[in-house]
Amino acid sequence: MNNLSLRLCLFWGLSVAGLFSSCSEKPTEPYGALTGPIYPLAIGNRWSFLTFSFDSLANVRLVGRDSISIVGDTIVDGNRWYYEASSSDRIGHRASERGILTRVLSVRSDGKEALALKYPAKVGDVYGYPVFVSGNPLISIIDNLMMCTVKCTDTTIFVPAGQFRCYMYQTSIPSSGSKSYTQMFLSPSYGWIKTDQYYSTTANGSVYLTVSRRAESILVH
Repeated sequence: MNNLSLRLCLFWGLSVAGLFSSCSEKPTEPYGALTGPIYPLAIGNRWSFLTFSFDSLANVRLVGRDSISIVGDTIVDGNRWYYEASSSDRIGHRASERGILTRVLSVRSDGKEALALKYPAKVGDVYGYPVFVSGNPLISIIDNLMMCTVKCTDTTIFVPAGQFRCYMYQTSIPSSGSKSYTQMFLSPSYGWIKTDQYYSTTANGSVYLTVSRRAESILVH
């Protein structure tokens, strides 16, 4: 990929309209051309977020900040893996023909890798989403509990960092009986744009947005 250095920090006012997104065939001048890696992996890449918490009446309860940073890489079985944090049991990611793969990089790894983000993808694609389970002594990946569905491949998303064309992935746990789910929005060449978590107290209860994490600034190489 051509070097891309982007710092986007735009003033953004919270409004009701900004809480929602929809699939769009003709987005109006957003960043991204739906080409490039869905999750740009390079040391120094950083995504900073504003995080909003809501109650069941859509009242904002908490606003905070956090970030994702690619801090290092390593070679495992001839493949280069990038990791986000320097913990003892770090989680790694690498790009493949199927999309973004993930695995544990420490000595506690069970050696398994799994598909985290299918890319390229088409609407309706479904696959097992990886869940990490800490055991003794190994950390295992389970990819038959949580499912991920590609809901959209060209949706326009507005966040503090700007306007982006995104893929939208939705994860849920069908076997739980809950209607809760999470939506992840990523833009090719830009990566993480927004994550929304929807929660339901019961299987038949109403679903409401409980946490929204929105990109405030992006730095990718």
